[in-house]
Amino acid sequence: MNAFNGNSTNGATLNGSSAGAELHGHIAVAASDAWSSSVTDDLEAERRRLELEIAEVRELIAGAESRNAERDADLRSMLRAELLASKEIIAEMERKHEQDLAAIRESVRAEIEQIRAEHG
Repeated sequence: MNAFNGNSTNGATLNGSSAGAELHGHIAVAASDAWSSSVTDDLEAERRRLELEIAEVRELIAGAESRNAERDADLRSMLRAELLASKEIIAEMERKHEQDLAAIRESVRAEIEQIRAEHG
């Protein structure tokens, strides 16, 4: 059957040659194999290129994550140091406050003693 119109050609080509049908059939298969091999090679090359690109991106991501982790650790360390410094400042303020309260209490006690002595 002819692929173009559905009529039987009994092995003959459109120009009437039966020998040519065999030859053209082999050429078509060889061309098809060459085309599929070329496409396969192109696809394989593209796959390798994309895999390399993915690997490069993964390396970039790993580097960025590493830098972020270092920055995070540095920031945490800095914040921890600031927190400790703030705690020390607050502790010193509390000690000073306690000293001031003790001095005020002593002054008030002394004044009360003086008032009692004078009116006593």
